[in-house]
Amino acid sequence: MRVAGAPDILVDTDGGLDDAIAVRAIAAEQRLWGVTTTWGAVSAAAAARNIALAVPDCEVVPGARTPPPAWRVVRMHGLDGAGGTARGRRPAQRPRHHPPAPDVIVRFARDVPDGTLVCLGPLTNLARAVDADADALAGLRSIVISAGVGFADRAVRAVADTNTRGDPRAAAVVTRAVGLPIRWVGLDVSRALVLRVDDLPARGIGDFASMRRYGLTRHPAGYGRGWSAPCHDLVAAAAGLDPACAQWRAARMRVRSDHTPARVVAVADDAATHLAAYALDVGRVRGLLRRGSNS
Repeated sequence: MRVAGAPDILVDTDGGLDDAIAVRAIAAEQRLWGVTTTWGAVSAAAAARNIALAVPDCEVVPGARTPPPAWRVVRMHGLDGAGGTARGRRPAQRPRHHPPAPDVIVRFARDVPDGTLVCLGPLTNLARAVDADADALAGLRSIVISAGVGFADRAVRAVADTNTRGDPRAAAVVTRAVGLPIRWVGLDVSRALVLRVDDLPARGIGDFASMRRYGLTRHPAGYGRGWSAPCHDLVAAAAGLDPACAQWRAARMRVRSDHTPARVVAVADDAATHLAAYALDVGRVRGLLRRGSNS
């Protein structure tokens, strides 16, 4: 049973802008146990730097120095992964490289058996932790994953999220880990949350100056009402803090490769042990964001 007030959430992240906002929101609730990082928006080391800058008091452990074979550079979040706000800055607390990130995940599962793991990047570290000690991970309250496309219609199900695309082999390992308490938050649900200027912190990683570089070209940049951007990882963070912010359905998760790149889809199955989100309380998630922005 979780002790009230004790940190009980470990975040595994690739250190992009929306990741930093999500980690800050969990930290504001005083439930952040620590952070591990992986390759995604930037290298695992750069991701660790970004999170250490966004949440200075957090313990951060970078993942492997070598990226997964499928990883490719994505500049959606800027060259530094933080919309230009991390370049030239040094975190007050430097990330440490030992023990390895997958070992940290396993140690968290053993030390905080009623804890929650929130995965906001490619599933490289989680897959290695599953291989190392799946039994320990099975004792967690939940493992919330920002990946996949859930129960969306055919057009959306053809879309590959960046987390699956970054390491589809790891995603396949995790989808087959049927004994784990995994909750999948796919793009079909997380896209319901759209951030606007007044949702963002006044300064730092995740402020408007950095976020205007995020959200793809279809979101016009500017200080007016026209600007908006998705924040998929904040939805997963909210589900880690409070699963009731979404509605869930038991599902078998599969990595599909009939389109390129690969993506994770859900198939409803009442006998399945994994859960996939199919609806979201956007107001509840937005309230979490504003508490984090004001902290």
